[in-house]
Amino acid sequence: MRLTTVLRAQHIGRMFKKHWLSQGKRKILDTRAENILAAKGIRVVDALEVVVEKEEITPLKIIGIRPKPIKFDETHPNYHERKCHLFKDHNVLLEGVKQSLALTKTVQLKENCLPEHMETKIQNMEVPDLIHDLVKKAIFTANVFDPEQEKLPKVKDPLRPAFNFPRRLGITDQRKNFLLSSKLLRLCEMSSTVSKRNMLKNAYFSLPFEKDGDLIQFELNVENFIVTDEPLKPIHNDVTQTEQLELHNMFPIKPTITLTQENIYDLKNKYPLTSFSKMDAPHTMLLNYTPTYVHNLYETPVTSDQILGRSMIKCFTVASAFAKRKHGDDVETLPEPICVQCIQTDGRLFDFSVFQLNTMNLNGAEGIKNIWYQTEQMPLYTICAYDKGIPILEGYNPEIMKYLFAFYRNQ
Repeated sequence: MRLTTVLRAQHIGRMFKKHWLSQGKRKILDTRAENILAAKGIRVVDALEVVVEKEEITPLKIIGIRPKPIKFDETHPNYHERKCHLFKDHNVLLEGVKQSLALTKTVQLKENCLPEHMETKIQNMEVPDLIHDLVKKAIFTANVFDPEQEKLPKVKDPLRPAFNFPRRLGITDQRKNFLLSSKLLRLCEMSSTVSKRNMLKNAYFSLPFEKDGDLIQFELNVENFIVTDEPLKPIHNDVTQTEQLELHNMFPIKPTITLTQENIYDLKNKYPLTSFSKMDAPHTMLLNYTPTYVHNLYETPVTSDQILGRSMIKCFTVASAFAKRKHGDDVETLPEPICVQCIQTDGRLFDFSVFQLNTMNLNGAEGIKNIWYQTEQMPLYTICAYDKGIPILEGYNPEIMKYLFAFYRNQ
């Protein structure tokens, strides 16, 4: 037991409590100051009425509860009993070019080549060395020098699917395509004497049609859409010669295989320009193919043949949408063929194609058919990256600019 010293101090806690109770009940003394001021005609006002502003409380008008989200079932306003086959911007066809030819009733006169007059223009095209230097700078800017740092898609190893690689940061595929396409089109515009050209960014097209009893609608986006005041001249004026050509037969598979079937859809013919526009005729499309956005219905990698088929579907959609805008929704055999040029790139590989629309009657395998020309995929360069801290560019292909200039200057 430990002994402590005696402090002989008083516990003053009870005194403070009693003092607080007595002082807390003190009454305000009446000094009669208010009566004296009132006798002299001075009005006394509460200080809180002067210092604190009165807030006007407006009554709330309750309209009702938040509307419920629309359900994607039979109660949806765009629900139809008949199913529609939809092809959108991120889709590709299972059989690629063969399926696109059968779906759009198109024939390919020669494989991996362009019309003769286009081949002649490309061979005779001369591109200055200054243009090639600017193209190389554009490639460096799009792939190396751009300051964008975004999360890139995850790297997967087929042999080790569960292994997690370190997450990479860099320039996205969409950004690379946008920068390179814009700069190449700018060079074509600067180096050409042709002035009657306009360009639309992210033009939206919608085309509903019927083929062999199936309802189909294409809803596509064109990243760079060049228009002019006069349409391109037809490649073949005598379209009746196409009646003798055989259409690719996919039997027993239907051409609509792998197209998504939905009951909720909105059928509409959409062309981005009206008839009042001075320049409304389609000229050239520069499409961007992004591997992380475009994919198969099943988890299989997209092939080069499917990429070419995608460009053909977009050519048909643009030409048909313009034909319906010009001749009406019920047009079948066109009074004059409509030609459209197409360039598709993923930032490194380019493919070029020309499409001539002759008919909108896609039923059966007989009658007039559409015509399509296309080239194989050609690389603009082989490697463009940093090597030991130094930016390098290997395998530059100068032939690509000849194709671009020939397509842009064609009339």
